[in-house]
Amino acid sequence: MNRKQLIASGIVGLVLAITILFILPNLSGGPLAYFAVFALLFGIAFFAGWAFASTGDMPDDEGERNK
Repeated sequence: MNRKQLIASGIVGLVLAITILFILPNLSGGPLAYFAVFALLFGIAFFAGWAFASTGDMPDDEGERNK
């Protein structure tokens, strides 16, 4: 695992930990509200981690990997 992937995993883990420890216990409104907030924050964390890890790692479509 390279450094970017490690940082991206840390971002996802940190957002999930904050969600579980601080936001979910303070919600009222039933399990649907829990699921909605969890899904929203998980999506944000996943997208942020994926975008951070993929910047500069993808080769161009013209075959830059084979040069």
